[in-house]
Amino acid sequence: MKIGVDYYPEKQDKQIWSHDAGLMAENGVKIVRIGGIVWSEYEHSDSEYSFGWLDELITVFADFGIETVLCIPVEKPPLWFFQEYPDTVRSDIDGNLRQFCVLDRCCVNALKYREYAVRLTLNLVRRFRDNKNIVAWQIGNDIKAYPCGCNNCREMFRSWLLNKYDGFENISETFWQTINISEYSHISQVQPPSLYPEERRSPALSMEYSRFVSESANAFASLIALSIKRELPNACVTVSTALQGDTPNLYNLYDYMDFASFDNLRLSIFI
Repeated sequence: MKIGVDYYPEKQDKQIWSHDAGLMAENGVKIVRIGGIVWSEYEHSDSEYSFGWLDELITVFADFGIETVLCIPVEKPPLWFFQEYPDTVRSDIDGNLRQFCVLDRCCVNALKYREYAVRLTLNLVRRFRDNKNIVAWQIGNDIKAYPCGCNNCREMFRSWLLNKYDGFENISETFWQTINISEYSHISQVQPPSLYPEERRSPALSMEYSRFVSESANAFASLIALSIKRELPNACVTVSTALQGDTPNLYNLYDYMDFASFDNLRLSIFI
């Protein structure tokens, strides 16, 4: 087991880096995780990448015998991205768009978001694939299974149900409750559960929507993991979890990962 720390040096004076790395080394730190929320520092504008400062930082830690876990900050796109593609903003489950200045603001099923996240991943891996000081790659920073009520997610949920229940007739039979919900006559009538009044929500529908949201988050994580592996087959890939209320199904989340990592405040434990 290696015990390390998260480090967020993006807005600090570079002279502080060596000082901090020295203190870490004195206290027995062997590994540091960096890059969790810096997409805007990597890509200041569309396709304009800047990785030089990251090269310097990794070298500073290496000089003190500290290895690096490099995060790919796919959860925090820059503001320019949302201004260019506002339909990638995650909606509340009732369909209202969230403010794009908050964290975890993307719809993981938005095609343009996935395209840009994969592009960032490939640029980072190609830039640092030969850096021996990087011992692992981490996807995002605590992947969450946040619900989204955008039109795209609603249609994907309906398709997900049709596939799982092998047709509309089985969906209607499963979710029909004489008192709470009228019988469905078409798949378009199936909505995310919170669009119904609370007293009329089907527990079965609510459970299935939670499963769909979890699978969507895990599908996104696996997309990034496979993008790394295609470029760097021997890469060690992980994703951290904080075991909070919106954590996706962990058994499926780690299907494409090489090891598990748990993030507890400022303490990172890699197993």
